[in-house]
Amino acid sequence: MDAWSQAPRELDQRWRSAVVLKRDVFSTVERGRFQSANGEVDAVMRRIDAVPWWARPIAAHFLRREARALQVAGQLGVAPPLLFLGRDRLVRGYIGGVALKIARPFSDHAYFHQARIALHRLHRANISHNDLAKEQNWLYGVDGRPYLLDFQLASRFKRRHRLFRLMAYEDLRHLLKHKRKYLPDALSPSERKLLARKAWPTRIWMATGKRIYLVITRGLFGIRDAEGGGTRLAQEAPKIEAALRAHPHVRDAVVVEFIDRRFELGLYAFVEGSEMLTEPGLAASLAQVIAPMRPPEHLQLVRRLPRDRDGDARSDVLRLIATNQVDLIDQVIRDDAEREVARAIALLRKNLYDVPEIVAALRSHPLVRDAAVLPFPDRIAGTGLYAFVEAEAKLSQPSVRDFVISALGKEKVPQHIQLVPTLPRRADGVVRTDILQFIATNQVDGVDALITSETERRIVNQILQERQNLRDRFFL
Repeated sequence: MDAWSQAPRELDQRWRSAVVLKRDVFSTVERGRFQSANGEVDAVMRRIDAVPWWARPIAAHFLRREARALQVAGQLGVAPPLLFLGRDRLVRGYIGGVALKIARPFSDHAYFHQARIALHRLHRANISHNDLAKEQNWLYGVDGRPYLLDFQLASRFKRRHRLFRLMAYEDLRHLLKHKRKYLPDALSPSERKLLARKAWPTRIWMATGKRIYLVITRGLFGIRDAEGGGTRLAQEAPKIEAALRAHPHVRDAVVVEFIDRRFELGLYAFVEGSEMLTEPGLAASLAQVIAPMRPPEHLQLVRRLPRDRDGDARSDVLRLIATNQVDLIDQVIRDDAEREVARAIALLRKNLYDVPEIVAALRSHPLVRDAAVLPFPDRIAGTGLYAFVEAEAKLSQPSVRDFVISALGKEKVPQHIQLVPTLPRRADGVVRTDILQFIATNQVDGVDALITSETERRIVNQILQERQNLRDRFFL
């Protein structure tokens, strides 16, 4: 198959974006749904259509390298399969799980045993990964198995010559570095010996090329961390955290990054404080203290921050909430108490992308009286949007969907659009989003306790009968 001949327009018709996972100078990585020959499946897209012109040749080279490696590695069961390849976009399968640095598999002998087997299978296919020093390139799957990600620097060899053996050696050495971090007592004498001896290309690289690389990435591109977060995350986030913690009514604060699907890296501040705080007041105070730095795009007051056994705030959980990947939280939660803390934060999260814009577009339709758009945790899309639309009876759901597409684009259409004759409201006319949130998350047994009158019960029962999110009952 000449995949490079497939046009971007074809992919636009088959791809539905949900969450932007990463963006750097060489690509943007999104998670979403892809219409394959066997139906719609979970998938991840790497796209280079928006990279700067001067980075395009390098980005295209990386894209081709990843595609060539995934064509083989995906069939081995150690990496996601390649689903689509175009001139500026690549779609691979999605494997549920979290990065090694989030899973933190201390004392997990089985994981590292299977990781070595996976790496051996990759090398038997004459592929070296070449970027396994990064923990985010090791996935801890929901099945507890290891998977490899991000093959942009991978190499496929026709034969197993000396260069291949050197690069395979470095792949193994980097795996053992992670094993030393999480399972140090399990290292064998031979593994310790291997860890202590870098291959000669690596020694040369560390002494020469890496210095130039750091000058370029940090000086020219502003990349300061392993994820490509840039100077804002590395330099400004700690100052914002310190300013928040200095506030007399703040007990703790954590600032994490997220990637906006339309803009650059943003900052999200989670603040644990007293009841005397308000988000607008704290945001105004923070803006004055940190000026001329840009304040966080989102600031959320929380009753409690999730914490580990040492009492430190769990930035891994907060980062999943900030990036709308709430479906992955269960994998890193220890107990029901921590799950309840995370649930309370996730349901009130701020990074809902285009909700205000979607509500405004829906209300502009001549047959729509009002609309409410609410998030729901979705294990496939990360965060889904559910639109309750109060409209005239002659309006149809497909026509509303087409209206949103024409106004805002296909990527901003809510996953569920439910037309209702009347939205539940309080006595002052405000829409009962608390009731609608239970319906959107399919927790309908929690609705009855919120009903205040028989009239409201009839309205809600009618909505319940036609509700659309029946796939799962979600608690996050």
